[in-house]
Amino acid sequence: AEFTMKQYINYILNTKEEAPFYLFERDYIIKFPNILNDYEIPKYFSSNNLPTTDLFRVLGDDRPDHHWLIVGPANSGSIFHIDPNQTNAWNACIKGRKKWIFYPPNVTPPGIETSRDGGDVTIPITIGEWLLTFWKFHQKCRNDSDISRRPLEIIVSPGDVIFVPHNYWHMVINLDD
Repeated sequence: AEFTMKQYINYILNTKEEAPFYLFERDYIIKFPNILNDYEIPKYFSSNNLPTTDLFRVLGDDRPDHHWLIVGPANSGSIFHIDPNQTNAWNACIKGRKKWIFYPPNVTPPGIETSRDGGDVTIPITIGEWLLTFWKFHQKCRNDSDISRRPLEIIVSPGDVIFVPHNYWHMVINLDD
């Protein structure tokens, strides 16, 4: 969809949808180059401190998209997924709070079905559907006798930075606008 940021902000302020649109803007650095002056990569994630696991860096400008500005109103977010290409990620919260739920790589979240090779994934349509249908199963997983199989939950607030390790199932729901 093509729209201006002003149109999207108006949408955020007026939406009453159960599953509001969650904006992923991959070209924000091109569209808003001055934003680079507003933050710096946390030292833990700078190329000086990372092992040489970022194999995509050899592709230079041809690497897959890896910078995103993600914006959304309360109740928007992303349903369970594993980030592609064995990538790790970090996410800085600018405004509002976000609830994250992580499942370790060896545990598939309730309600998520994968093919044997992981190539096909069947998930609920919305975060709300997952919460209504599978929350009680998730609560049981929180008490698994094997703590390495338990999901992790965290609420991040403005100024917090969270690390998303590769191969972890994760979902996020925005708690505030």
